[in-house]
Amino acid sequence: MNQHLDRLDGLAEFLRAPVYGLIEACDRKLGIKMLIVRTYSDVRQQAAIYQEGREYDREQGAWKIVDQWKVKSNAPPGTSAHNVVTLVGKPAAVAVDVIPLNLD
Repeated sequence: MNQHLDRLDGLAEFLRAPVYGLIEACDRKLGIKMLIVRTYSDVRQQAAIYQEGREYDREQGAWKIVDQWKVKSNAPPGTSAHNVVTLVGKPAAVAVDVIPLNLD
C-alpha cells in the first residue's frame, strides 16, 4: 500500500521525524494506515487549489466563493504553510495533509 512517504521530503527538516512518528503510531497503535496527500506546494499549485470553488470578480479585484463545497483552501497563494521554502529555495513546508486509508 503506497502511503507516499516520499512526500515527507517536502517538509521542513524539523517536522519530518515527528510526522513520520505520527504515521507509524497510527499504524502500530490504531491499525490505521495514513496517506500523505500533500506537504509542499509551490505558489502555482496553491493558486490552483485556492481557486477551486471561487471565481474572480474583476469589478472588486478579488476572488469570490461561488461553491463553498468545492473550496479546499482559504490560504491565497504564497500565504499557505505548504508554500514555505528555505533561503536557497528548497521546499520546507510546515504543513502536512493526511487522510486515513483504511477505516474499518
